Amino acid sequence: MTTLPRAPLALAAAALIAGCSGVSVEPGPATTPVPAVDAPAPPLPDEVARQPRPEAGIQGVYRLVQVGGSTLPAPVERRGGCEVRAVQGTLALEEGGFTFSGTTQEVCGATVRPAVVHRAEGRYDRDGAAVRFTAGAGTAFGSAGAQLLDERTLLVTEVAAGGRTRATALEFRREAPGT
Repeated sequence: MTTLPRAPLALAAAALIAGCSGVSVEPGPATTPVPAVDAPAPPLPDEVARQPRPEAGIQGVYRLVQVGGSTLPAPVERRGGCEVRAVQGTLALEEGGFTFSGTTQEVCGATVRPAVVHRAEGRYDRDGAAVRFTAGAGTAFGSAGAQLLDERTLLVTEVAAGGRTRATALEFRREAPGT
């Protein structure tokens, strides 16, 4: 069973709302020829073709939906006759920073203990589909590695805190804007 540390329990990103403003279009001269529909497009200038394409944004709000392939509430640790379950998790990504809030609950036989809220905040860096989270204020106290599986899904694959790194599978889904 995977144990999740308190610091970066999960992490992820969300809906990028893009908009255009202040765009104006000036008409060209009346004698500008219009290419035929089947005419080949002219090649891009070398300096434009070599420019890296911007990556789609991952900013937004993500909800924890699965832990280790199990839907929530999902077991994350066993201690004696007790089981700790992930109940919910929210990860918000904004311009290189993140905040995380998650809830766990311990169940011992028929006794359900009060829920415990875990919070973390810090920064994230993205390199293609790889996302690296560093939690802490001033000095880092935890980190996590994740992969973007598609435009809505972020999978946290490792969590490090207290000098220990653990493999995990925390799946987050980005909420649609306005939900």
